[in-house]
Amino acid sequence: MMDFALFMIFSTIEGLATYALALYIFRMDLRKYIWHVLLIILLVNFQNYVIRDMLELSTIAPLVNIMISVLFFTTIVRVPIVWSFVMVITGFLGFAIIQTATIYFSFGYFSIEQIQLHTWKAYTVQTICGLVGTYLGWFIYRKRLGFTFEFEKIRLKGEKFFIVLLIGCSAIALLAMIYFGDMAINLIGLVVAMVIFLFYSIKKEVRDKQEW
Repeated sequence: MMDFALFMIFSTIEGLATYALALYIFRMDLRKYIWHVLLIILLVNFQNYVIRDMLELSTIAPLVNIMISVLFFTTIVRVPIVWSFVMVITGFLGFAIIQTATIYFSFGYFSIEQIQLHTWKAYTVQTICGLVGTYLGWFIYRKRLGFTFEFEKIRLKGEKFFIVLLIGCSAIALLAMIYFGDMAINLIGLVVAMVIFLFYSIKKEVRDKQEW
């Protein structure tokens, strides 16, 4: 239980930095979506914990993270799906750069071997990188150093249908993974995440029709 709690806490710090970089670099205020972001991060962390420690399928965890994050930006932040991928990759790469620099400039103290050997060092790196990443994203946003684009100009035709289809396919794929992995508990986080995305997608569709 303690291992799960620590994993969730420090992974949340790391996830917050990733989303902060993805939003702030593209001139979007994290504070506007903070509660949504925290909820999605917790769901992603839960999925990661199950996938990594229970299903022993850690190699697919990054793919699950990217998929859920893209759906978040598409359905909740309302960014076209092409730019959603760009923002998500930017956030992940930005955090990876910070993490790599932290390990490299520790001169072996936070080496990969040390992190694997001492869990507290892994949590320390997550905390340092999380704080640095969140502050760096906020600093970029405050100094107006990010990028601004007219996202709507590249919104694909039929994108709303594609988003719902992507959610459905993702659900089927992860359900299959759960079935063959014999871990029904993973269904909890999956169902909650998919319900959130479908709710916002349908809500926006209804609002658009009413405005039309």
